[in-house]
Amino acid sequence: MEKPVKEILQGLKGHSSRSKQSVVSENLGEIERLISEGVPVAVIWESLHVGGLELTFPSFQTSLHRARKKREGSQPQARPIPAPVSVPAPSVAGSSVVVTEDPFILKLREEREAFKESIKNLPERERRQKLSEFEVKQSERLRNHRAANKNR
Repeated sequence: MEKPVKEILQGLKGHSSRSKQSVVSENLGEIERLISEGVPVAVIWESLHVGGLELTFPSFQTSLHRARKKREGSQPQARPIPAPVSVPAPSVAGSSVVVTEDPFILKLREEREAFKESIKNLPERERRQKLSEFEVKQSERLRNHRAANKNR
């Protein structure tokens, strides 16, 4: 049974002895479900980070990759299907996922797809690095956008 983001965040409290990798591995199904619903990896990381997971974004990506590899070794599964038109975004205050039609988020998603297309011919390692840097910048833009619109 998959846990909502709120439960993942609550599970982090009081479990500082658990490895960060195990937190990602135990919640891989929920993380991949959010990704398949269109939530950017950077936004998922940000929600978990704000909720208490002390892990840098690149380390989160590595943990996610390792958890997928480990799962594939034990049980091959297809990758999640790309996101639908409506894009869920976490509400940091409530630590839950809400659906929004914010044009800014849709624009960020379009920019990400265009960026991925522009780097598709680079070597895999360089492509991953550039995509990681791009997602961190997008996460910062999203935080700034939310902060600016919070007062409206």
